[in-house]
Amino acid sequence: MSNIYTSYVRIYRNDKKEMNPEEIEFISKSIVRVNNDFRSYNVPIVIEKRPDKHFLDIQYGSGKGLGHLYDFMDDNSETYTIWHRMNDAGSDHDFIERLHHRLKPISEFSQRLCKYRFDEIRVYNCPGLTDHSNLSWNLIGTADYKCHISGCYQSDNGQFGKGEIIDPIQKYDLPRVFGLLEWCSEPEVSSLLNHASDCFLSEVHFYFNKRKVLVYSWVKEVYFFNPVKSLNGKEFVANASDDWDNCADELFIDFDQSFNK
Repeated sequence: MSNIYTSYVRIYRNDKKEMNPEEIEFISKSIVRVNNDFRSYNVPIVIEKRPDKHFLDIQYGSGKGLGHLYDFMDDNSETYTIWHRMNDAGSDHDFIERLHHRLKPISEFSQRLCKYRFDEIRVYNCPGLTDHSNLSWNLIGTADYKCHISGCYQSDNGQFGKGEIIDPIQKYDLPRVFGLLEWCSEPEVSSLLNHASDCFLSEVHFYFNKRKVLVYSWVKEVYFFNPVKSLNGKEFVANASDDWDNCADELFIDFDQSFNK
């Protein structure tokens, strides 16, 4: 299934004018295309326009045919700025890029690994945690803890399922494959996961701005594609729901903050 791309596209209108329904339909039908039809390859279509924001978010599957997206950028580079996060089912990482006119390449916009951020960790059913971790934990249950700590990681956010139009509120309902990859910061987090793996019923949840973005579970459950990994010989299941709000790419954050001033 390495020919499945999950694309997460964020389109900013440069003049910050409101996008009307006709414009949203035009953008969506120009980008979300497979074999010249408005459809998605094996990934649910999500089109989301927040009423208080001057951008449009689109999720879809292009197979490996991203030509329509790049064509749209070439034809509309004066009107829109487009950021693109992409997951390839044949790889273990998400990538990010800022699109540009193909005849006017800009090296700093080129595709690179995408990092995601968290600012809080909660651990459930993990007795003795404070004896095995140097982090500052607050008890929130009999054997449940939370800690405010910032860090980032790389993950694998593929949305694989029947390619049909779904309601935006279901955006995070589908399981996503997640690979245990190198942590970009805070080595104490790895020690935490090592200890949690000794408690079979434990779960570790990561949050950003109070939204749950990542879950590790050592309870055996059935997930689509069964994304079971191992850590020190212990099997676990991890699911991510990363999105633009917890994207840690420095160039994207700088642009988004500048645009929304």
